[in-house]
Amino acid sequence: MINFNSYSIIQNAGFLVSILTTVLLINILDTSDYGEYVFFATIIELGFVWMTFGFELSVNKFKKNNIRLKDLFYSILSIRFINSLLFFFLIFLFSLIYAVEYSIVVALIIVFIAALFNLNFIFFAEKSLTWIATGYFFSKVVFLVLCMVFLKENPSYELAILFFSASWLVSTLIYFIKGFSVFSFSKIDFSITIKVYKDTFSLSFLRFASFIEAFLILYIFKSHLDPVQFGMFAFIISFSKVLSAVGLAFVIT
Repeated sequence: MINFNSYSIIQNAGFLVSILTTVLLINILDTSDYGEYVFFATIIELGFVWMTFGFELSVNKFKKNNIRLKDLFYSILSIRFINSLLFFFLIFLFSLIYAVEYSIVVALIIVFIAALFNLNFIFFAEKSLTWIATGYFFSKVVFLVLCMVFLKENPSYELAILFFSASWLVSTLIYFIKGFSVFSFSKIDFSITIKVYKDTFSLSFLRFASFIEAFLILYIFKSHLDPVQFGMFAFIISFSKVLSAVGLAFVIT
């Protein structure tokens, strides 16, 4: 049962925290560093979207095909693990043409763990959107607190990226603790795994393509602007993204 009142309150509180974090980062980091932060944060988001593979988008298809969520734990883990290997291979190729800091690699490993065990699709299947909003809210609060406590003493986009990736672990932990009991942990059935992959691929790829588009826009502008100009452009992009998400939330609720 969807409780839209609690969902909208928690979700919009999370958006408010995101806006505060954006303002804080702009004040702490210099303009060029903020541009670097937004650029690598986009790569982190891109990785998370690809590694989680959007199972929450396909839960209705699972029901229509008589696939039970409780039987899918190992199937989902295996699909996400394979996707992660592919993504890290692409990051390796990207690192050949663009220098990737060690901290970014660590951040991607953290996101890999968060993506592997993220069970948010369970709450989409059960229409428990309040739990989705709760995980989002606490991840944003933790990110804000980490930035407030540690970034002021050591302002760097690398540290901001590490905190950003760590915040994904918070929502994953909440979803995992709440949703873990759903699964039966039965032996993996590869025929079901293949069917799940087919059911999920098209919607997941479309969502991934939208994030690729955002990354390419940033990459093109980053290649043609100086660091300060790109930082200003990144600020506009990041702030408009948060505001559009807030507007969408108000339309939905």
